[in-house]
Amino acid sequence: MPWADFLLALTGGYAAYEFTKFAKGREGLKFLALASASCFFIFIEIAIIIGSFFTSSAVVTVIDFIVEWGQIISLSFILSSLVLLIRETRPSYEQFPLLYGALPFLIIISYFFALESELIRRWLFFIYQGGALVVGLLMYGSKVYQQKRYKMVLIGISGLFLAYLMYWTIPILRNNYPTSWKLVLLAGIVTTAYGYKSAVKK
Repeated sequence: MPWADFLLALTGGYAAYEFTKFAKGREGLKFLALASASCFFIFIEIAIIIGSFFTSSAVVTVIDFIVEWGQIISLSFILSSLVLLIRETRPSYEQFPLLYGALPFLIIISYFFALESELIRRWLFFIYQGGALVVGLLMYGSKVYQQKRYKMVLIGISGLFLAYLMYWTIPILRNNYPTSWKLVLLAGIVTTAYGYKSAVKK
């Protein structure tokens, strides 16, 4: 059994639990989107764990399909959460319509047009993931400047960004030592979820 993926599934469960508790009040939709992203993340990790017990090409194909589309849907929820975060930071008279928070889900539709090219699909993941993390770092960097209670969230997102760099820029880690970047990813998720828990309590 891939123990790193098992631990990631548990970590996703912890994040989903924490974000679901926050999914109420003015910021409810933002946290609901993060909770949904966490649930899809759990589903992905469970699929990977199950797939590790099979060698059949048919099973591998199904698992790859689940992982790929689970990632794009999870990423859409994360981007939606960031759009809602940006909306919250603006004065009420300058806030764009709440419906705009659903715009990131258009990437699911656009992804259909890239199915024929593996290279384009990889580039899309690279750009979407990197864009989400950069926006997250900028937004929470600004929040930390104003409110120190979000420091742990910023540290967690920095950990996620480090895992992103390890995966995309160091092929030997991605292909030969996947546990390394997965553990960094795990630490980033836990720190981010715990950071939100601490910030909301203050």
